[in-house]
Amino acid sequence: MSNLVSSIGRGLFTLFMPPVCIGCGVGIEPICIKCAVNLRPSPRIVRDRPFPIASSLTYGKSSASVVLAAKEDGNKLACQVLASAIASSVSIIIEEISLREQVTLTWIPSTRPSRSRRGRDFPALLAKMVLTESERLRGLSRLHADKLMLRPLFGWNRSVNDQSKLRANERTSNLQGALYADKAIGCRDPVIIIDDVITTGSTLNEAFRALRERNLTPVGAATACATERRMLIR
Repeated sequence: MSNLVSSIGRGLFTLFMPPVCIGCGVGIEPICIKCAVNLRPSPRIVRDRPFPIASSLTYGKSSASVVLAAKEDGNKLACQVLASAIASSVSIIIEEISLREQVTLTWIPSTRPSRSRRGRDFPALLAKMVLTESERLRGLSRLHADKLMLRPLFGWNRSVNDQSKLRANERTSNLQGALYADKAIGCRDPVIIIDDVITTGSTLNEAFRALRERNLTPVGAATACATERRMLIR
């Protein structure tokens, strides 16, 4: 009986609060046709130096809404969209530098305040989905690496301010020396850093520095979205 009541409850909720597109917030589909086109991965290298960074989506209205829904609401479909985009970016990095050996994927962890506010470590959860999606692409022969591994390599040396409220030069100062790579975790593989969005690149620059400081081998970064200015680089 309780299952029946629950089912009726869900049905009434859907009737009065029908699903809307996670990209534009209108329509009756989880992703409308227009947003589906905007959210289709089109991976490319958006920065070459000092290490290649790939991204698959332009950071616009649709993708920004998806990032917000994934990060703050834990929307599973939104997380899947981001994971697919990041996995496509991983494939481009691997192809760009012709990696054939085992590759480690790592992520930049949430800060403690972010974990407390959201009740979860969003980057870690997203990273697991990226690995699954990357393995699927590898099965379709889009990835040439022998094997993909997921390793938590980073930690925070200190607290940092919310990057979204800072200018480009302030972001760099805010993050300088903030990350460390855990040398206790043995990793001889080439490392690809994964992240949801690249704007100024300051977070990825700091992550790259932390890995090099521990004599690890970062070979690139793969993101879901890049701001339009960066997507126009190539």
